[in-house]
Amino acid sequence: MIDKLFQTVQAEIDKEQMDYLRPMYFNLYLNASLFEVFNKLLSDVKVHTRKSNWMLDGKNLADFSENIKQFLEHYLTYSENNISRETGGYFNLPSNLSFIKDVLVNEIVFAEKTDLEDFNLLKRNSYSPPTESSPICTKIGTTILLEPKTIDTINLYYLRTPARANWTFTEVDGKPMFDASKSDFKDIDAPELLFDELLKGVLMKAGVSTRDTTLIQAVAQ
Repeated sequence: MIDKLFQTVQAEIDKEQMDYLRPMYFNLYLNASLFEVFNKLLSDVKVHTRKSNWMLDGKNLADFSENIKQFLEHYLTYSENNISRETGGYFNLPSNLSFIKDVLVNEIVFAEKTDLEDFNLLKRNSYSPPTESSPICTKIGTTILLEPKTIDTINLYYLRTPARANWTFTEVDGKPMFDASKSDFKDIDAPELLFDELLKGVLMKAGVSTRDTTLIQAVAQ
């Protein structure tokens, strides 16, 4: 997918009589565009979650748009390796985590996600304290606090951030030729349906960087 995008970008730029877009800038614009689209997805997910909490929308993923569903399927990850409680009583989150969907105990019990204030109130509730069959958790920075403290390991369903793409090449007669055998090659970490959106993003950034307003208008149409 990444070479197809690279060649399409160069063809569009050539049509606009602009200078060749060097691979370094292509990779820079591509990753910026990819993260912009991903952050828009994340914003849509959070809005949907808030609506669901107020019973204004359907359950689970049933009412997400088809595009968001496909995104979720692509980036939804399960932490197969148990995450262990650290000495300070917290659980460290994966470095590529962007949004927590579910926190599981013993792979079958779902911990109730709360904000910090509710977490502190609920853990001190002597009438109905958190139990191993009804745990609670809250996220603080890059960690999770979970009660009761008798639980030592958890697993997560979460949305991971996209891996950074890298169009790699070998110079042939002074020109860069696509070379996927390079050790640092990385294809675009996104569903194929994003191709047009990423193309638009890269072209707009190339147009902005060269002050070409005609290209920006053409892409926006």
